[in-house]
Amino acid sequence: MKAAGDARSLVFPLLMTGFLLADWLVDQGFRGAAQVIATSASWRTGDALGVHLEGRVHRVGLAAKRNLDFVRAPGAFDEVRADPEADAVAQRPSVLVDMARAAPVMGALRRWLGPLLVAHLAVGITHWQDRTGPDATGPAPEWFFAPAHVAKRDAEWGRGELRRRADAASLALLPRIRRVVAIEERHGAAALRDGGVRLVRGEVPPFTGLVAAF
Repeated sequence: MKAAGDARSLVFPLLMTGFLLADWLVDQGFRGAAQVIATSASWRTGDALGVHLEGRVHRVGLAAKRNLDFVRAPGAFDEVRADPEADAVAQRPSVLVDMARAAPVMGALRRWLGPLLVAHLAVGITHWQDRTGPDATGPAPEWFFAPAHVAKRDAEWGRGELRRRADAASLALLPRIRRVVAIEERHGAAALRDGGVRLVRGEVPPFTGLVAAF
């Protein structure tokens, strides 16, 4: 939800993060993985990550069952699976991009992939109520710190070039998102408060983007 009149700003920062994640993974050579698995793929960061990795690696998006159609709509992933279906993911060298930090999902994936999980990249905590520390098996989660990657690319490409590329890629992706997300605009502080409560309770349909304007 965004307290502003420009609906584009509702998703742009998330698309930017997805671009940075994709660029980081490419720069890392995917740590030798053949598959990238994104949890909470209904987050707009997941869309951007999947789209920017198209043709480079096999992409799997995981989401709650009620959000599966929403995740499939932009076509950002080769496969979209429900959270409980960890054992349906192919057992191949994989990087986990963890935007959920949900203990049940993470535990199931880590056990299923075993030594084939080559990296666990922690990005967000959409399932904040379920988060716990990592289990003892497999690679420890690495927190993705976007400013560090921006600084690295600034040194390699020249200051501002990464931002220019990220802006262009995010703008190109926006029409794809607009076809999926319907903006619901409300006005006033009460709308901002009520919308926030609905988000926390999981009562906002995934195809709806809330904008609170003042």
